[in-house]
Amino acid sequence: MKRLLALAPLPPPYSGPEISSEILFSRPFDRVDVEVLNISVKKGKADRGFLTAGAMARYGWIYSRYLLKLLSGGHDGIYLPITATRMGWIRDLSILYPARVLGKRTVLHMRGGHFHFFYRSLDGTFRKLVREALNRASAVIVQSPSLMKQFDGIVPRENLRILPNPYHPDFERMEFRRDRVRVLFVGLFSVAKGYHDLVDVAREILDAGMDVEFIFLGTPIRGERNIFYNQRTGEPIPWKPFVRLKDDRVRYVESAYGREKLRLYEECSIFVLPSYSEGFSMAVLEGMVSACAVITTRVGAMVDIIEHGRTGILIEPGDRKSLKEWLCRLIEDETLRREMGRRAREYALEHFNPDRVRRQLEAIFLEALSQS
Repeated sequence: MKRLLALAPLPPPYSGPEISSEILFSRPFDRVDVEVLNISVKKGKADRGFLTAGAMARYGWIYSRYLLKLLSGGHDGIYLPITATRMGWIRDLSILYPARVLGKRTVLHMRGGHFHFFYRSLDGTFRKLVREALNRASAVIVQSPSLMKQFDGIVPRENLRILPNPYHPDFERMEFRRDRVRVLFVGLFSVAKGYHDLVDVAREILDAGMDVEFIFLGTPIRGERNIFYNQRTGEPIPWKPFVRLKDDRVRYVESAYGREKLRLYEECSIFVLPSYSEGFSMAVLEGMVSACAVITTRVGAMVDIIEHGRTGILIEPGDRKSLKEWLCRLIEDETLRREMGRRAREYALEHFNPDRVRRQLEAIFLEALSQS
């Protein structure tokens, strides 16, 4: 049996990469012996991207454990999720170099949807190191067909593999309690996630007297550290300070996990995430599998997993006019809301079942580790 060392971020914090990794490595695989090393160095989502003494110390401890396992564990290869930031790649190159020296296979899991913009921003030497690491990998995983395009001219298509995010199994057992129309947003309260766009639109809808509630699940951030570009235009995304929408029909929830989080999805019939850049949004997937009518943007994997007008609504990033029009329509039309949510749930249950996705990942591991 092939052996693999998976360097995976696990919760906390409870954001997309951590939740996805927890699901993917929740139990042993049948044909590959996978040892997991948790590489999370921060406990809160708002702290990600900031270099602190505590984070450096924890990474030093993780790195020493990694080297020890690499030297003594008898692994055939390593698995490493990649985030397109300069600091992230400095860390990742320090991980990949020892594996390369020891002749280990590497499987890289690319998250996010703006790698090509990041790659163009690099200087010649650093760009060469990144390109070399990608081309030496036995497999480079992307999260949907549309996300393959960002690697054109950088990674050969034959080296790319597609692996969608899985939903959490808890979402298969839901008890919907939708006594009134509620709209749910899940994510960091940042420009990049479209939070400010939704706040402005929600304020107009509430001022118009529509019978609806808004729930915002997430945390403010001190500055954007992970998403820097509008995925559709390549323009830099500015940072704006957090603004709170004050109204009796608005509820803010700083954190919710497990059953508490599931209850929020059970209460809400509309899910909105008007992001400017995404890879494969776990929040959107959770909205779909929760039978919500989803409104999101034409970025990342969203264009692959949502059929506009049937399993959700796709708008352009920053298009507040369309956001308001579709929100109002879904608030007023219960039949449309229910049917769109039902179709979204059926699609998500079929295509993003965690067992199915884990089998796909295991097949990628086997292929990569068996290369001559």
